[in-house]
Amino acid sequence: MVVGLTEKLRKKLKVTIDSESISIKGDVNCWHGHYLPWDRKACVVFVNNLTRYSVVLYGLKASDMKIIDVIFREQLRRNFIVDGIDIGAGESYIDAMGTIQYSKTSDRSILGTINDYFIYISWKIDDYITPFATDLDGLNRAANYNISLALDRVGLPSTPSFAMKEVIEKLW
Repeated sequence: MVVGLTEKLRKKLKVTIDSESISIKGDVNCWHGHYLPWDRKACVVFVNNLTRYSVVLYGLKASDMKIIDVIFREQLRRNFIVDGIDIGAGESYIDAMGTIQYSKTSDRSILGTINDYFIYISWKIDDYITPFATDLDGLNRAANYNISLALDRVGLPSTPSFAMKEVIEKLW
């Protein structure tokens, strides 16, 4: 799995990236990640390059950044269950990811999608994150039901949730 990191997230994760950037356009095994502090808490959004499927992680601590890959995979697993993606196919996809390789961001379209997600999340976060409860599964589900015009251009369903379901169940 390859993750293109924005400079903010790269600094938070304290990783170095080789000068040779790995090409990560249009592949279901490639993601982009961005960090944004939100209400004094860390918010990281990963967006799949092919399907625009997002994984929102909120309330991360500095110690969580060291195991971000484990946290990402666990939230992705929960997203798949909530979105009705076949459990076997979802597990096969997660197992096939392998180790994470970090790269520089390579697709401005994905960065635009990430910015759109942050705008949407800013409108919806109070519905899912309160002082008493955190519903990341609900927030992720809401984010993945936004229409993405970029998906129409590649012949996928126009919502990231349905696009990811179609791709995962077809390939695995």
